[in-house]
Amino acid sequence: MRLTQVEIDELLATRTTHRNTFQNDAVTFLRTSAETGGEYTLVHLVAEPGAGVPRHYHLHSSEHFEVLEGALTVEVARQPHVVLPGEEATVPVNTVHRWMNQGSSTVRVLAEITPASEGFEKGLPILYGLAGSGRSTSQGVPRDPLVAAWIMELTDMRLPGISRVAGPVIHALAQSARARGVDRELEERYCR
Repeated sequence: MRLTQVEIDELLATRTTHRNTFQNDAVTFLRTSAETGGEYTLVHLVAEPGAGVPRHYHLHSSEHFEVLEGALTVEVARQPHVVLPGEEATVPVNTVHRWMNQGSSTVRVLAEITPASEGFEKGLPILYGLAGSGRSTSQGVPRDPLVAAWIMELTDMRLPGISRVAGPVIHALAQSARARGVDRELEERYCR
């Protein structure tokens, strides 16, 4: 991940930033799967006070956070860790976690997903686009259950408890979404 601030700024100037008004954050993909040969996906995250995501886990990827500015709370297996500028935190594969900005100032973070995830690279712009177009709840969850299930599979995101019990139902809903062309419609609309 070791990028200089100049390199980060140069990349930010040439990339699309996706904003989520419900989560109060913004992401910019600095390095994609195509650019790293599938090794990793690198995201620049800007989290305003109160921003955060629910507890979740990924079956196939780890996440590594490097804080550039502010204080990010990363909860791993229900243990919160406050990560300050210059510090890092890693979430192993298949580990329940979440991140949040519990402070009063903006947090800037580099987040690396290993191995790279094309699904994550498509899923976040879609989620953020749905939120911006009113197709999500006030918590940022897609209103359409087919869309929600498909995005969960696409991004390799699982919710503790729910996914383990309802996994087959979520998978069936995601398959139905693909069969109906929901995936193509959302990718065309939000992944330009």
